[in-house]
Amino acid sequence: LFIMPIIIAAVAFICVYRYYNKEDSTTTLTVNEKKWVVENRDKAYDFEVVNDYPLYGENGSGVLFSFLEDFETNIGIEFNKISYLKDSEPKSKNSYKIRILDNEANIGSNDLLLFNDNYIIVGKTYQRINHIKDMKNITFGVFTEDAEEVSYYLKSGSSLSYNTYDNITDLYKALDTGAVNMIVVPNIMYLDYIIKNDSYSINYYLTEMKKQVVLTLTGTNKVLDKIVTKYYTKWKFTDFVAKYNEEYLDYYVDKNNISAKEKSTLVSKNY
Repeated sequence: LFIMPIIIAAVAFICVYRYYNKEDSTTTLTVNEKKWVVENRDKAYDFEVVNDYPLYGENGSGVLFSFLEDFETNIGIEFNKISYLKDSEPKSKNSYKIRILDNEANIGSNDLLLFNDNYIIVGKTYQRINHIKDMKNITFGVFTEDAEEVSYYLKSGSSLSYNTYDNITDLYKALDTGAVNMIVVPNIMYLDYIIKNDSYSINYYLTEMKKQVVLTLTGTNKVLDKIVTKYYTKWKFTDFVAKYNEEYLDYYVDKNNISAKEKSTLVSKNY
């Protein structure tokens, strides 16, 4: 008689706790979080997103915008989307934002890593390079800000030299005119140069170097920060790959003016 009330109270507590903390399979929200959404859905939440990054965010579409659209549809919170260009930086301190970090930058506790954009070595002619030690007598064109790091990672090559440039236009111009033999650039960030011009070849993937693209949370809106984190963690495993592949195909088709018939032939094959 003494133990039974304790057992009943404990079972009741567990049931109530599980009810309020069980996550919805679609939204990842608990009962308390759904209640918070209903009470706060009319408020404005700024979200700064890069809008000229191939595949991920360009002209209002891409993987990042697909994530935001899915979030708004399933969660019920709408963001005030503020676009900025990859050569600049987000301005607001209190907004959600997509940030592009350099290779050595530390990812903070309020940052969610979205993807890594590894560097590639591009040449006018194809040259098979299996190892860095195989690189000999090559003049590389690199961004001024990347010069020191590139030379560090290519230090096992021999007789390598580096010309520095401040923008992507001058970098590719140097390659086209023969001022350099190859250039070192982030792969996806400047994908348009490679994908629409078959005169360039990717000769090496420099996987040690990358741009880190992160989603930075507010750090102050704890409930919404947690909701965004949980939803992205789920979305990354359920939707990311399909959205990426879809964007890549559409980008390739658009940049190469491929007809609907040719696109149909492309996707009908197994590779």
